[in-house]
Amino acid sequence: MTPANITIGVDENPPPLQYVLLALQYAFLLSMYLVLVVIVVHAAKASPDTARSIISMAMIASAVGTVLQAFHRGPVGSGYLAPPVFSAIYLGPSILAAKAGGLPAVACMTVCAGLFEMLIAGFLHRLRIIMQPIISGLIICIIALELGIVGLQHLLDVGGENSPQFSSSVAAATLTLSVCVGFAVWGKGVWRLICSLLGLLAGVALAAALGLFDNRAVSSLEASPWFALPDLSYVSAVHWELGLMPAFLAAGMAAAIRTVGVVTTCQRANNANWIRPDFINIRKGVIADGLGCTIGGLVGAPGMNIGPSLVGVSIATGVTSRSIAYGTAVVLLILAFMPKVADVFLQLPLPVAGALLVFTACI
Repeated sequence: MTPANITIGVDENPPPLQYVLLALQYAFLLSMYLVLVVIVVHAAKASPDTARSIISMAMIASAVGTVLQAFHRGPVGSGYLAPPVFSAIYLGPSILAAKAGGLPAVACMTVCAGLFEMLIAGFLHRLRIIMQPIISGLIICIIALELGIVGLQHLLDVGGENSPQFSSSVAAATLTLSVCVGFAVWGKGVWRLICSLLGLLAGVALAAALGLFDNRAVSSLEASPWFALPDLSYVSAVHWELGLMPAFLAAGMAAAIRTVGVVTTCQRANNANWIRPDFINIRKGVIADGLGCTIGGLVGAPGMNIGPSLVGVSIATGVTSRSIAYGTAVVLLILAFMPKVADVFLQLPLPVAGALLVFTACI
């Protein structure tokens, strides 16, 4: 039985126009987490062409992960609108891997973490004592704090205090965060839903006005083609960092526990008669999450994990239809073959990106 606050349930389809708008909204919300990919790419000192290809492939991996989680038949997928995002769970280990062995190390270690999460799924019935929603909530809180700390470092331009553009960077970041918070708290209707986009646009506009975009960045954006296939030559190498294995395995465990909590939330939100967690459904969700993370690692992207904030958006709007996941995936696939979109994220000033991370951590 569908709860009263859900207007379009998991098995229903929204009207065509609403469907398109919701698919675009979720694709944008997912794209916000590409900021984490950009941070890892900067840590790996990747070339502009490689970085552009990684952003594009990260969008494809995100699209695949979104569809995998929406599957409701077979051994994979929880059947809910619960897209994976590039997660702060993997941010710290991925930065260490990027500095130690570049993008090949990030890819190899992320694949190991994803496979470990899938392995955990087979033992959920024995791990129920630690796979509790309250523990999942604690992990979500810790991850949000980590994401917020990383965001604050970029928002406040830590390390760039002596730069002549320091005050301009902080001003652009402050405006970004203020607009996001303002529309999230006082905005109505569609304005509240797109508060992140409005904050991004305001921050980028001020950054451009204050000269935070140099001529090289503008030229690179203008030179990028509208449509092109990503270059996968950067994923040909393999680099194993044994010393980082404990960190990535711990991240895989944390991802599994968070998935348990988020899928449980989906179950409660979509069933007014919910009594207890369905661990068979949760196991399928954990498998889908680990498989999506593994696929992301194969293309050189940092780890993905189911996004509680996006599930919160679906519950708040009263639309939990799994069909939206397929529309979102189509939008992401289209954007993945548009290098100009990838360049927008690569040229995004890190203080503005940091402000978006802080806001994301709060919601």
